[in-house]
Amino acid sequence: MTFEKKPAGKGPQKRSSRAKQPAPQPAKPLLSTDQWIDLIGYTLIALAALTILSALSPGGQGDLTSGWLNILKRSFGWGVVVAPAIMGLIGIYLVLRRFGDRFPRLAPGRIAGLTVAYLAALGTLQLIGMASEQSAQALVDEGAGGGLVGLGLINALNGAVGTAGAVIVLFVLWLIAFMLTASLSVAQIVDAVQRHVAARQTGATEDVIVPSWDRERNRGHADDLVI
Repeated sequence: MTFEKKPAGKGPQKRSSRAKQPAPQPAKPLLSTDQWIDLIGYTLIALAALTILSALSPGGQGDLTSGWLNILKRSFGWGVVVAPAIMGLIGIYLVLRRFGDRFPRLAPGRIAGLTVAYLAALGTLQLIGMASEQSAQALVDEGAGGGLVGLGLINALNGAVGTAGAVIVLFVLWLIAFMLTASLSVAQIVDAVQRHVAARQTGATEDVIVPSWDRERNRGHADDLVI
């Protein structure tokens, strides 16, 4: 009996007993980025409203609201007066940012200018408070001066440039804040001052600094300094 030889070759591949499992899908975040920003905005608005209402009703404060107000007073001193307004405005800006062109947008330079102005104000308030109260810690405990933020700024400036230098730096910060907020350069400010002095000496009508949003007035004062 003869047997036929099968041609040499690879045998049939064995099928894997395990079926291919699909790759696990990444877990979806609880909230999207826009939703997180909206949540932060609503939280800031609520905190601002709670702070204002608590400050207006000192006899009806609870432990939570009283502690929150103490934190703000220790942090910003006399500058706590505008802290709720700043929180509320930031919250409103975050919530209304989706309206695009229908909602006025602040330029980054103006935002930076307002921030520098607030820091300069806290430093100035701290110097004013220290003129009547020698103990800086006592000012912080009383919620006076510039609070912990103003105290930290003045301590840093005193350590770096001394008391006189701190006053000069604060003046420069105020100048920078004005320039950023009004979108003015040093050359424009110097030119406006020179024209003002020249107008007073000659008795001529002095130029007016015209806001950029006053377009009708801008058309009639083409040579005026526009902010």
